[in-house]
Amino acid sequence: RFGHQLVQKYLYDELDAVQRSYLHESIGIGLEALYGGEAQSIAPQLARHFELAGISDKARFYLARAADQAAAAYANDAAIDFYARSLALTPASAVSERIALLSARERVYHELGQRDLQRSDLDALQELAVGPEHAQLRTELLIRRAGMALEMSNFVAAIDAASAAESVAFDGRDPGDVDARVTAMLIRARAHFQRGDTEASQADLDVALTLSRAAGLTVRIARALEQQGVLRWSVGDLGGAKANLEAALGLYRDVGDLRSEASALNNLGIVAMDQRDFARAGQYYEQGRAIVARTGQRVAETYLLVNEGNAGYDSGDYRLSLRCAERALEI
Repeated sequence: RFGHQLVQKYLYDELDAVQRSYLHESIGIGLEALYGGEAQSIAPQLARHFELAGISDKARFYLARAADQAAAAYANDAAIDFYARSLALTPASAVSERIALLSARERVYHELGQRDLQRSDLDALQELAVGPEHAQLRTELLIRRAGMALEMSNFVAAIDAASAAESVAFDGRDPGDVDARVTAMLIRARAHFQRGDTEASQADLDVALTLSRAAGLTVRIARALEQQGVLRWSVGDLGGAKANLEAALGLYRDVGDLRSEASALNNLGIVAMDQRDFARAGQYYEQGRAIVARTGQRVAETYLLVNEGNAGYDSGDYRLSLRCAERALEI
């Protein structure tokens, strides 16, 4: 042990580059041996030591694990940094590794609403998705582009990409093709709804829900129920909307899908607003905001703040309304 951190820093600074490299290599290998099968639990520390030691294979492995852990914990900025560093060490010949890293980082960019960076990763993935072995990836990329177009309010592009993905998945025989087909239909249903075509939206939702239930796809069932709830709300069926949304919320909580849980809470708040139950609406929005603050969903946080502010205004709580508006403007 060092009597003071400055002593440790002084001794470290006295080492030349080669000596530092050997030191970090020894520490990294020692920590791996010490932790054994639990080594991935200290992935960030191991990644740092192997990076500084210049051992690229081990560094990129632990950087990828650290990135996945950060993404799972909603530490989005850290996840993006780890993915970038791992990609920088991953050769072009390691196609499968690069696909996994780019796919994971693209999901983070999607959740953060960073569309230019998301598009760049999708384009990079498209360049790698060649050959029959990457047929599923090409379908997945169509779905992801459809989802991005939907979030950017480009509803025609979303419908076109989702339809292309659904057509390809419909011809498949793998269980994963059912999930892909349902996912594409749910995106298309949302796009139809946003364009005012509730009939087409309902048709997609009916098929998606039937397929999801037959395949036991819990999250897809929940999303179909949530979208049906929104559709029912749009036609004034507030009781039916609430029932659908509560069912979706329960399923999201069962599987631990926080981001979708926040979405369902926001929609339940909107229904409660129309039912003139402003206190309940505020509770839904507050619960949703607590989730998105944890998951780092800045766009979703803005929507929830605006809706909570509206609930405060309608109930006469003008201070709450003002606070929410000011916070939304800051974001």
